[in-house]
Amino acid sequence: MKYFKLRIISGKSLFKAFAILAHLISPLFALGLQAQTDGSVSFRVETIAKSSSQYSPKHVLAIWVEDESGKLVKNLELSADKRKQYLYTWNSKSGGVSSDISSGATLTAHATHQKNWDCRNKSGVLVDDGSYKIITEFTSEHAQGPISTVAFTKASGGITLNPAKTSYFSDISLVYTPETPNGIEALVENNFSLEIYPNPVKENMNIVYTLEAPANVNLSIYNMNMQLISVIDKKVSVSGKNEFLWNPSPDLAKGSYILVFQSERIIAGRKFILTE
Repeated sequence: MKYFKLRIISGKSLFKAFAILAHLISPLFALGLQAQTDGSVSFRVETIAKSSSQYSPKHVLAIWVEDESGKLVKNLELSADKRKQYLYTWNSKSGGVSSDISSGATLTAHATHQKNWDCRNKSGVLVDDGSYKIITEFTSEHAQGPISTVAFTKASGGITLNPAKTSYFSDISLVYTPETPNGIEALVENNFSLEIYPNPVKENMNIVYTLEAPANVNLSIYNMNMQLISVIDKKVSVSGKNEFLWNPSPDLAKGSYILVFQSERIIAGRKFILTE
């Protein structure tokens, strides 16, 4: 298993370091680390009038982000102060609620809409990497109107999409730009090793790690949701081989956990199973 050295200059949090580490090396996904790459999405779409509609060119419109399961993640635009009930698809996803943005008035003409998404949900929390869709819906009548769906994958690599023009949508563009972590340099650390045994663990677990230089070291136990259970050791470790014997608390539930090693320059993890 590879380990990465993280030179953390500007006080980045441990959680963000986990996220960077998780999208740099695939083996850590097996440890239950869900990547959360920071970044931004620039989205553009032009709507085209549906001339046969009762009130065209007047129309109401919504643009929002959904996850892979179809759950609404974030509203980007709602121009439908008085007639939002006719945006049937948006209503089914949102329950008619748009508390994360201000609603605008009914639109009197079709135009290009430029929207930016900061990869955060309605509560302002960075979302996990994965598949997402930006949905655009409008209607000029008391009926279901046209819908455009642009799907993309949020991960550590950038994406540029220019879907083809359709009957009611044109000039569609989606650019996803992952953030390059400022002040963090990730390099392979050839002289670092971390071993745990036995695994599964019943009563005692030996933790052995090798350092190329003395370092302040934290050893912590996390559950599979990356919630801290306890810090089991915190000390200045010497260069070369270091050993620590951990005795799990009798109150700790049996199941899968992650041992996380952290120093000023290294974050690494190992999954283990605690058994009866």
